[in-house]
Amino acid sequence: DLIDEAAAYAELDARYEAQRADPPARAFAAHRAEMASAFASGDWDPVAAICAPEFIRHDHRLLGLGVAHGQAALADSMRAMRELAPDARQRVEHVRNAGRGELGQVAWVGTRDGGPFEIPILAVSELDERGRYLRLDMYDLEQQGQARARFDALASRDTAPPAEPFANAASRAAARMLALGRASGWQTFVLQQSLPEAFRFHDRRRLALLDLDREGYAEYVRSISASRSMQVDSELIATRGERLALERQRISLEGGDVGVSELVNLSVYEVDERGECVALVRFDEDDLDAAYAELDARYQADEARVHPLASAWVAACRRAFAIRDWDALGALASPQQVAHNHRLVGWDSLRGPAGWVPPLKVLAELAPDVRLRIDHLRTSELGIFWESAYQGSRDGGPFEIRWLLAVELNELGTQERLDIYDPEQHDQARARFEEIAARTAAPPARFENAATRTVQATSASFRARDWKGLAQYLSSGLRYSDRRKLTRVELDRDGFIAFTRSIGDMARTDITEKVLATRGDRLALSWVRTDTEGGDVGPSEIESLSLSETNAQGEVAHYVRFDVDALLDALAELDARWEAGEAALHTRASAALRAFRGAIASRDWPAFAALLSPAFACEDHRKLGFGTLGGAAYVELIRSLTELSPDVQLKLAHVRTSERVALLDVAWQGTRDGGAFETPATLVAALDVLGKFERIEVYDPHHLARALARFEELG
Repeated sequence: DLIDEAAAYAELDARYEAQRADPPARAFAAHRAEMASAFASGDWDPVAAICAPEFIRHDHRLLGLGVAHGQAALADSMRAMRELAPDARQRVEHVRNAGRGELGQVAWVGTRDGGPFEIPILAVSELDERGRYLRLDMYDLEQQGQARARFDALASRDTAPPAEPFANAASRAAARMLALGRASGWQTFVLQQSLPEAFRFHDRRRLALLDLDREGYAEYVRSISASRSMQVDSELIATRGERLALERQRISLEGGDVGVSELVNLSVYEVDERGECVALVRFDEDDLDAAYAELDARYQADEARVHPLASAWVAACRRAFAIRDWDALGALASPQQVAHNHRLVGWDSLRGPAGWVPPLKVLAELAPDVRLRIDHLRTSELGIFWESAYQGSRDGGPFEIRWLLAVELNELGTQERLDIYDPEQHDQARARFEEIAARTAAPPARFENAATRTVQATSASFRARDWKGLAQYLSSGLRYSDRRKLTRVELDRDGFIAFTRSIGDMARTDITEKVLATRGDRLALSWVRTDTEGGDVGPSEIESLSLSETNAQGEVAHYVRFDVDALLDALAELDARWEAGEAALHTRASAALRAFRGAIASRDWPAFAALLSPAFACEDHRKLGFGTLGGAAYVELIRSLTELSPDVQLKLAHVRTSERVALLDVAWQGTRDGGAFETPATLVAALDVLGKFERIEVYDPHHLARALARFEELG
């Protein structure tokens, strides 16, 4: 009967288990039963027991829960679900098993707030050699290609090649396209649904010469695979930045009236800022120079413009070597340049512009046809990282010399330092480049303090995978509190380092940060995005808010992590920690500020007026400011603003105080005439001897230097 859904699913499970005699499939079935029993009883110990101590959960969903580690991680997320919806249950809709991996489509169903809900999830589970859960990856239904690729990677993991060190957004997009083609079947190719409207396919092979949009490309793929099985294997051979990759692809066709055939071509992939493939350009296998030229042209037209000094140095270096202009090559180095050779066999450190040119000149004399080919290229503001090869011939035979180079430029765009490595020293070379990028990045945050500087240092250590360096910035009493929904992790210093290292040890991990708010010198709130990709796992992007508090020695004493939509909670925690700490150093200023915010929030205008001294004046230095106002006029100005926008709030981003002066970075936020508005400003507020506001000066945010100077002067 329709109402007997549970019995139908039970029958389906029983027949499936009867068919599958292999231990992993039976282990998966037993674990599902254990979890269902634990959810019904609230006894979570059995759930922890079916997980390995090193269990990790990756939630790749758009509104997912991020990464959780440890034997209790799965039980913790189930406990949180039970608290939200006690009658919830998990319905297993589709299951595939392969070795120690399982791909399932499940749905959490139940009721909450008086109504039913259903949360569909794609889940890829992995067992360890003892049959315990080792890893769980969760995806939205729209991420079927990623889930299937992860499952396929588990099935063929023993024969999978090692992770490509120069993988980027373009190579990952190419891998997703191939995975989706294999999963959906080339003959019923649905790839066009995952490509943007702007996608174009350009086939430059001599016997093809096609230009197609995404629908035409899908039809083209279906046509060549019709009535035949098709297998596509790829090899990454060159990249530029994050958005461009060049691959060598081997297409094997079998069946139909032709028999077995094999095609080899070169393919340039380009992705947009969202990582979606917008262009695929194909060349004949013997047309490698044209493929590299296409790669370089697309790079120069787009991503190279992000770091103009670094890109100009690369172009000048290649051009000077190509035409053997040794003077121009020497001019790329500053008089203080130092070149360090870290290769197993090579010269020691060389100094000055003349140091690095003679070895290249000798190479060109020994092999007049030698040329420089750059395979992989990354740049930062004043840094360059590449893998390249000198190719030529000598004594009647060809040769190739491969090496890695990290270059640090000065503000004039000439090199201050070169570091040269063998290809096997990739990790060292990458760490050196990331060190350059961190040190020569854009100017510091507007309200940089001890907390933001320490966070920058820990991030640099993370990017360099320098765990000993990371530890030196952490207090021995560090506490890490993860308050995100369904995470709830509390760690000490050692636990935090282990947790951080487990993320950093993945094949690719990067951190992007933006400071949102600060209080005094020891507190900072940042938006953080963590991009990860590990071995056979697709890319994951997790956003969160991170509150950092340092101690008197500048070490991180507390990390508190929030969901990205919990900004109000994060700001409240920031204020509470400031009130309990640094605010007590300047009691008069912090008390006045607290009363100022409270009176505005409660719309208590008599109380607000009482905060101002009889001699109060507000001077607006902004280009479109209101001039100078006395106390009564200032109160009326703020009151009228709240009448025009009843929901307006004063958002406080950054705070500095001395005993009788406060520097504030604020924004009025609200709605009016059906639309939202935000008016930012920087304020300097001075108090009299009684703790009343005597003067407020208002500046445009881009005049922070003037406001800081005034704050120092009044303080």
